[in-house]
Amino acid sequence: MTELVSKQAVHDELEETRAAFRRLVEGATPADIRRLTHGTRWTNEQLLFHMLLGYLIARPLLVLARTFSRLPPRASRRFAALLNSATPLFDEVNFYGSCIGARMIGRRRMVALFDRVIAALHRGLATETGTDLQRGMYYPVRWDPFFKEFMTVADIYHYPSRHFGFHRRQLTLTGAREGVLMHDTPEVLFVCVHNAGRSQMAAALMDHYAAGRVRVRSAGSTPASEVNPAVVAAMREIGVDLSTAVPKRLTDEAVREADAVITMGCGDACPVYPGKRYLDWDLPDPAGQPVQQVRPIRDEIDRRVRALLEELVPAAP
Repeated sequence: MTELVSKQAVHDELEETRAAFRRLVEGATPADIRRLTHGTRWTNEQLLFHMLLGYLIARPLLVLARTFSRLPPRASRRFAALLNSATPLFDEVNFYGSCIGARMIGRRRMVALFDRVIAALHRGLATETGTDLQRGMYYPVRWDPFFKEFMTVADIYHYPSRHFGFHRRQLTLTGAREGVLMHDTPEVLFVCVHNAGRSQMAAALMDHYAAGRVRVRSAGSTPASEVNPAVVAAMREIGVDLSTAVPKRLTDEAVREADAVITMGCGDACPVYPGKRYLDWDLPDPAGQPVQQVRPIRDEIDRRVRALLEELVPAAP
């Protein structure tokens, strides 16, 4: 079960991103707008439109979630599988759509459109009940790094601001890294071969203990088709749910965006960038092991995760 996000926290988050977007656009020079971004094929203007697009699509995503939540789960699971199969086409539409959108709308009109969509999301969120926020459906995880296999309405309200914060770091505007949402939140990437055991446990535990103070991702150099069932069972014993987790492929972009990269037996598959902190945790592979053998691996990862969190976000004196 996905934990519910505080409605007031989401309202606050929407307002913070609205103000940040206005500052970014209005503070950009003509040279800034034309400059290429870091790690994408877009210019700053095109990426700004793409950041706006994350909020624009949130409304139809909410409609889909409400609709499919009233149908048998297999309906949205099949729909998500169909969309996943069309990922190459989606990637092209996603790229060229933001290029065309930026040219048609222009940066000044982007601000007004951003204000309107944020206002609409505020109004929608205000009417949601606790039951409404728990409705959800399966999503195409290959389409976006912030899509989870199963997303609730609460997740969808939170999604565009996570999308905004991620792409915000890729802008190359003058002073663009100052005063933005979550600018001081470290990001950790856990990597193993299949992203089906060790890295999944480490990421879930870090996310659990950090409670929003650290952004967490995991990936594998050769991702498996599913998370190891024994790992899911072992994590369930300590109250951490991995039942909807999906192995993801390691990308250069994921490494580039991380502040700390923790490898667990992926060898030379993990690219190295200057200025990153790299740690290699020598841990047994739980693949093919029963739950009894997974527990000590889980407990050792738990110990290391707690120690790493203390280094990344020291407790207040």
